[in-house]
Amino acid sequence: MAGIISPVVCEQEAAQRLTEATNTFSKAKLVEVIKHWEFKYELLDKYAKDLAVKNKHWEVSWSYHQNMVITRIEQREAVIKGLTQAHQLLVQNNAGFVRAENGWQEQIHQKDSEIMGLKQEKESLSHSLSVSTNWQEKYNALKEESSKSLEEKKVTNVESVEKDNKSLAERIRKDTAEKRESWASLSKLIKDKFQKIEDKNVTSRGNVHKGPGCEARHPGGGSQGRKQPGGEVTPGPG
Repeated sequence: MAGIISPVVCEQEAAQRLTEATNTFSKAKLVEVIKHWEFKYELLDKYAKDLAVKNKHWEVSWSYHQNMVITRIEQREAVIKGLTQAHQLLVQNNAGFVRAENGWQEQIHQKDSEIMGLKQEKESLSHSLSVSTNWQEKYNALKEESSKSLEEKKVTNVESVEKDNKSLAERIRKDTAEKRESWASLSKLIKDKFQKIEDKNVTSRGNVHKGPGCEARHPGGGSQGRKQPGGEVTPGPG
């Protein structure tokens, strides 16, 4: 039975090969893990050095940054204070604006009331004007009618007056003619009477020259009228 491998030998060889393979794999894996951790350690050392440099730089610049932050805080506080004062001023101004607005609102309300009153007055005046216009139209119509009637009456009255004037003129002419005739007769009568008186006076003066104390007598025994200075004759008594 030469050349035949027994199962036991095969199993042993397989176990040996497996052990060798396992040891080989474990060594390779361990080397790989060691390299990995060495790489991480190098990185960690690098980070530690960088952190130390940055920490040193931060310690140097800390005071500068602190002063800069304090300055900015003070500036912000000053800005806040200014804004607060401005806000208070705006509040005060707003109160003044509110009072002014209330005053303007009151004036506007008053003006609105005045405008409403003026509108009502305008409407009343428009109504009165309309009524007045109607009355004016009626008055104009009545005036025109009255003018026509008056013109007609005027024409009639003129004709009547002209007729009356003609009649009056004729009457005056007749009266004047009659009065002229009467005055002429009266003048002639007076002239004749004065002539008679003058003649009698002449006769009386002749008798006076005949004897003192003699007076001319009328047949009826009355004394003759005496001539007054200025040529007027005063009749004697009786």
